Amino acid sequence: MSSSLDETRQLYEKDEVTNSFLKRHPVHCEFRTGKLPRKRLHFHEGCEIYLCLGGSGSYIVEEKLYPLHAGTLTIIGPNVVHHPYSGEDSFSRYILTIDEAYLATMGQLCGWKISPFGQLLGGSSTSSHYFLTAAQSERARSAAAGLAELLSSPDPLRELAMLHRLTEVMLLIGELQHSPAEQQLASGANERLIQEVVACMAASYRDQITIDGLLERFPVSRSKLLQLFKATTGFTVTQLLTEYRLNQAKRLLAGTDWPMTEIAAQSGFGDLSHFYHVFRRESGITPRQYRQKALAPR
Repeated sequence: MSSSLDETRQLYEKDEVTNSFLKRHPVHCEFRTGKLPRKRLHFHEGCEIYLCLGGSGSYIVEEKLYPLHAGTLTIIGPNVVHHPYSGEDSFSRYILTIDEAYLATMGQLCGWKISPFGQLLGGSSTSSHYFLTAAQSERARSAAAGLAELLSSPDPLRELAMLHRLTEVMLLIGELQHSPAEQQLASGANERLIQEVVACMAASYRDQITIDGLLERFPVSRSKLLQLFKATTGFTVTQLLTEYRLNQAKRLLAGTDWPMTEIAAQSGFGDLSHFYHVFRRESGITPRQYRQKALAPR
């Protein structure tokens, strides 16, 4: 595993529920509806394929912001931080997760010349996002529904049937990668605005970012920016900025011997007392306790 992925494990909350699914079986597929639970930025093992069938929302994947609505398909690589959000009470989606070793075996059988995740992500290192036609959406839904049903099937041919369904998903993704509009981000002006704001915050969290500073850079009223940001991401500007800063602080606490003052400065907090206050409020322990826990023998 690369050092960048090791660092990512120290940055965000690990999704142990998904990891436990993958330990029991290398392919997990589940249909969910209803409001999305409130989660922090998180990561898990395996590759995630997220098919939205109804409702609307957004998906933060590292510095990217993807729109979610009926017919969107989002692919996220292993250990890539992400956060889906929808403010709607009815939100229908299939979530397919594939174990790394299982996908690597598929890649060997298919003779893929690049890594299986590179193949699945279309050359991207972290994520891909597609808008499906009605026919493509039905193909994806049918394959995902078949996978979800097979998970609880006693059929002795279950594994072969699951491989067949999974191959259908892979074939569809391969077709999408070669279509003219293979990958898109936000299409509307409001979505593009919030996408650019999120990218700015992810790149500049060490700086003293303020609402006024964002308003100088992005031509929009204060009320519209704050309302759109919350409605699109599920976070306030301050909450997401704090997430980025805390996660950088955790990486530095676990990976360096820098003094607390330097870590506070490099994480964008500046003031040491403010750093301690926010870290303990959000993490439940002090920065020093976090470092001791991260460095303790396992």
